[in-house]
Amino acid sequence: MVHEIWGSMLKELPEVQILPRGWFALHFSKENYIDLVLARYWHIEMAPVLLKCWSPLFDPEWKQIGAGPLWVRLPGLPLQYWCEEVFIRIGNALGTYLDHY
Repeated sequence: MVHEIWGSMLKELPEVQILPRGWFALHFSKENYIDLVLARYWHIEMAPVLLKCWSPLFDPEWKQIGAGPLWVRLPGLPLQYWCEEVFIRIGNALGTYLDHY
C-alpha cells in the first residue's frame, strides 16, 4: 500500500505501524517527507485518508474524528451549474466549502 501511494514520490518509504481501531502511524526517515505528505489529500482504494502529525497525547483507543474534508459527487448535475459559485453554495449547504487547489 505505502509503495503504491508514495513510491514514486519518496526515495525512502515510511515504516507503517498498525494501531487499534483502524488507525496507523507512519514513521518517516526524513522530516521533509512529512511536509510533502501532509501538503496533499490522499486516498487509499478511493477512500479519503486523513493524515496529521503525531501528538504525544493521542490515544488510538479513544480518539475519534470530529470533522474532516470530504468529496461530494453530484451525478447528473446539469452543465449550466458547473461553476465555482454553485459548488461553493452546495459545499456551504453541506458544511464548509474547501477549495481543493
